[in-house]
Amino acid sequence: MENISYSYTFFNKQYGVEVKKGVSGIKPPITGKIYLRFFPIEKGNKDQQIIVKLTPSESFAGSINIKETIRTKKSVQTLIHKFDTDSGPTVTSVKFDAWERNGRSGYGIAVARTVNGKGKQISISLSYSDMLFMSEILKVWAVESCYIKN
Repeated sequence: MENISYSYTFFNKQYGVEVKKGVSGIKPPITGKIYLRFFPIEKGNKDQQIIVKLTPSESFAGSINIKETIRTKKSVQTLIHKFDTDSGPTVTSVKFDAWERNGRSGYGIAVARTVNGKGKQISISLSYSDMLFMSEILKVWAVESCYIKN
């Protein structure tokens, strides 16, 4: 079986967000999911990363919501995951942002996770072209994730 991983990472000065399809090194490879991994660039902060696992339909919705954010220049909440873990109730949300401050404007993606009432958040500013590229990646990989090679 082919063990391929596709990924692309967007960066700003403090954080990165990796978009990944398929997971290599796991037998059998996990297919049908798209992952968003938000992380601080500074070394030693691995415990601060937040990983969000998307179904193909959630990934496709994310693509549509990015385009809606760009079109309207308004923030769009794209998904909320709620589940229980050993640490307690966990809520993760992803939001695509359009912002304007001091005569400047831009776009970004933010993730927030609350576990048992304690939360952390990572926001990453992205350029117009990076937002559109992320939209295309999420759309294409959503469709590709529906095909599983035997």
